[in-house]
Amino acid sequence: MNADTEPATVWERPLDEVASGMQVGVRSAVFQVAGDGRSAVTLSISVPDAYARAVEGGTSATILLNPDEARGLSGWLDEAADAALKAAPPMYG
Repeated sequence: MNADTEPATVWERPLDEVASGMQVGVRSAVFQVAGDGRSAVTLSISVPDAYARAVEGGTSATILLNPDEARGLSGWLDEAADAALKAAPPMYG
C-alpha cells in the first residue's frame, strides 16, 4: 500500500488503560474505496488472554468498564462518528 491509500485519521483517542487494566481506543478515519473517500470508526480493545477466546471465524474479547468509563466511551464514539461523517460519506450503508 502506498501513502495515497493509507487511511487518514480524522479523530482519535488512542489505547488508554481503564480501571480493570484493559485498554480501549477509538478512531475515525477516511479510507480510499475505488478512488472515493469513505469514513468509518474503529474501536480497538486490548484484554488479557483470559478475557479473549477463539470463536468460529475469529476471536471474541470482553472488556470490563465501570459505568463512568462506559459513558466516556460512549462520548468518544459519538465524537468519532461526528468527525467521520464530516470528513466523508460512510464506508458501509
